[in-house]
Amino acid sequence: MAKNSSTAIAKPLKVYDADEDKVIEISHEMQMEAISTIQQLQAGIFIMAFGIKRMVDKKLYLALNIESKDQFLSTLEFVGRSQAYKLLAIADKFNDVFAEKLIGKNPEELQNNESVQQIGSLGISKLYELIKLDDEQLSGLSEGKDVKIGGKNMNIDELRTIGYRELEKQFRTAKIKLQEDLSIVTEENELLKEEIILKNKQIETADKKLDAAKELEIKFGGPAKTIENKDYLLKECYDLLNEFNDNIIKANIKPNDPNRLKKSVCDLIKKLDVVNKLVMETYAEITAEF
Repeated sequence: MAKNSSTAIAKPLKVYDADEDKVIEISHEMQMEAISTIQQLQAGIFIMAFGIKRMVDKKLYLALNIESKDQFLSTLEFVGRSQAYKLLAIADKFNDVFAEKLIGKNPEELQNNESVQQIGSLGISKLYELIKLDDEQLSGLSEGKDVKIGGKNMNIDELRTIGYRELEKQFRTAKIKLQEDLSIVTEENELLKEEIILKNKQIETADKKLDAAKELEIKFGGPAKTIENKDYLLKECYDLLNEFNDNIIKANIKPNDPNRLKKSVCDLIKKLDVVNKLVMETYAEITAEF
């Protein structure tokens, strides 16, 4: 039992809380709860585990003039500091699984609870290994169902017959298998990513080739027949006209430039007249409407 638990309690107690680094006042009720709880720790594994959890969660150890959680766990000489930390971990894990069966129960009711007795009979070391299971598996185990541990289906009776070292080995084997599976999945995902990237590049290349072929067909094929092709060619005309306008202005031909340059610009202007006449004749019916 923790030291100072048998000390007579007559009045409120002021103690130093090392975890919070402050002095606090402990009520008579808190002192009584601390003594009652510490006395229950030897009544069974789960009673012990949940007693430790209650002492730690509510800081009841302060009422026993113990300054910190670590110091309190070190005073539990009947289990030892290492085992006390394991029991605290067990209580934290089983708290959700056995909440209705354990919380608020007194020691007599806990001892008469078959599920608690079945699980508790496995001992601290095995229970500590079992906290690696998820809540659903632990709940199923308490109901007598089989759970898969390291690739083997096991129930309470089978767990009771094997040593905790074997149980630890099975969990280690399961972890290695999971890591190997994850490694394989990762490799497969990487290969899949590479395949997707390659296919996307192939699709992108094919799309470019298709667009190029379509552009050539529109530019050098016969008269446009589809609205899409007509829109495309008109846009090309606008782009080329804008480009021509920019270039002819930028050419900046002056009267004192060489005759060949002045002749070239005159030829272009004449060609524009020819093109304008041809376009007006081609689209005479349309231009008459607008």
